[in-house]
Amino acid sequence: MVAMAAQSGLLDQLEQTIKASQDLMQTIRYFPKPVVTAPYGLALGGGAEFAISGARAVAHAELYIVLSKSASD
Repeated sequence: MVAMAAQSGLLDQLEQTIKASQDLMQTIRYFPKPVVTAPYGLALGGGAEFAISGARAVAHAELYIVLSKSASD
């Protein structure tokens, strides 16, 4: 979705989507009550960020979670 938006030149929409996602992750992280995530299958990039945002994660036995490396690393 990010790549398609960037290729289409929808940078303002892409920026709003990224901001909304980051705001959601921060809300989950600092929510007054514990939030438990339950990732399964593949959790790549943003899915991985979402999975680790909660207070606890109950992961499936065959979960594959990957955060991509930054270009500077």
